[in-house]
Amino acid sequence: MSIKQYLRQSSPGTGHLSLNSYLLWHGHAYPSQALSAEENALFTDVDFKRFKLKQCYYNAQTLMMEFQDNAQVKYAEGLAANETQVPTLHAWLSVNGKVVDPTWGRLRMEPKGGLQVVQLLHIMGTLPPGWEYWGIEFSCEDVAIAMVAHKSAISILDDFECRWPLLHGKRGHNLRS
Repeated sequence: MSIKQYLRQSSPGTGHLSLNSYLLWHGHAYPSQALSAEENALFTDVDFKRFKLKQCYYNAQTLMMEFQDNAQVKYAEGLAANETQVPTLHAWLSVNGKVVDPTWGRLRMEPKGGLQVVQLLHIMGTLPPGWEYWGIEFSCEDVAIAMVAHKSAISILDDFECRWPLLHGKRGHNLRS
């Protein structure tokens, strides 16, 4: 089942806005498209090994802050899934609409010094077969406001601490009001 089908099935038909119906109406699918040489060059100096699994909001938000002066790079949140997984709330970066994921990737075994070492190949535009991303983009300013307001990196989309401001039409400077 695609993420769009999942969102359609899980969105209430009662007229009440849910996180999934908000994502269905305001989000979009991210295509599998290779980064250009110029887009790849943006990440040449990024040490992706510093990012930890299960820390997608922290990973994507802190990486976003490194690109605060680059309009090509946006922070994105939504649902992501691989070939074996139910769609999961997740965060990544979008570079001209292409996924750069500092948290998830494909595992590859690589020989090193007579041993087989597992290497994580982060998503850099091209999605592996069966993988999908569906989400909403946020500006660096939105990310900074949320991080300062919460004193940590949490989901902007699923901000239960502030009673889901996006579901009530609040965005940007209004995230906390």
